[in-house]
Amino acid sequence: MATGLVFLVFLILVYIVIPLLSPDKAPGAKADKVVSVFWILFIIHSVLALSLIYKILDSQRGGLISKDLIVAVGIVLIFFALTMSDGAFAYLEYSDPGKRTVAIALFICVGFNLIAGVMTFVIARHSQRLKHLFHSEDT
Repeated sequence: MATGLVFLVFLILVYIVIPLLSPDKAPGAKADKVVSVFWILFIIHSVLALSLIYKILDSQRGGLISKDLIVAVGIVLIFFALTMSDGAFAYLEYSDPGKRTVAIALFICVGFNLIAGVMTFVIARHSQRLKHLFHSEDT
């Protein structure tokens, strides 16, 4: 579930936020820098999602469910939620409908990141109980 939310965040970044910000020709706008920041966020979110998928596949193959990577991913997701909320509030002040759409999309990303971060902490807390879901005694 947390992996799906992270995938949704980078889909929103690629298909909504970056296309709406790339043609920004307003005076004083630094669209290239803003778009490159969102591309970096996209790359980091894809790495986080791939690391969560790796942990899921590793635990299904009989590997140990290590809490270190899961907690680190949760911390990074919550940190990105806080940084994205700053950008969302900044774009909320514009009267342009495109910028408002970017602000709403970023608020959705913030919510998804917060939920996914909290979910990773819950998974790390209950990893021993979840281990029994993946591994039964008769296999």
